[in-house]
Amino acid sequence: MESVDPARSFGITDADNVRISIYETDCYLGPNPKGIQVSVDYTVGGGFGINDVPLALAGLGSGSYCPPGTKFYVVGVKAQDGSRRPVAYFLSLVL
Repeated sequence: MESVDPARSFGITDADNVRISIYETDCYLGPNPKGIQVSVDYTVGGGFGINDVPLALAGLGSGSYCPPGTKFYVVGVKAQDGSRRPVAYFLSLVL
């Protein structure tokens, strides 16, 4: 994760994010949303080649790799082979 952009963020700070780099997963400790949507920021490279397709997947709860107390998580994935990769993204939360 690059970092949280405070000018474009409401209720989320860098302190809320725990990065599990071995699994390319961002685990957020707050707030506690009812729903989440994630969109890839295609203006940022992130180590993907010209023919690669980056995906960002999000879920509520702690998922498989996040610490207890995680409210939601985001995982970056390369579409062609499912390998986990760092991905820049935007979040929309329903609180």
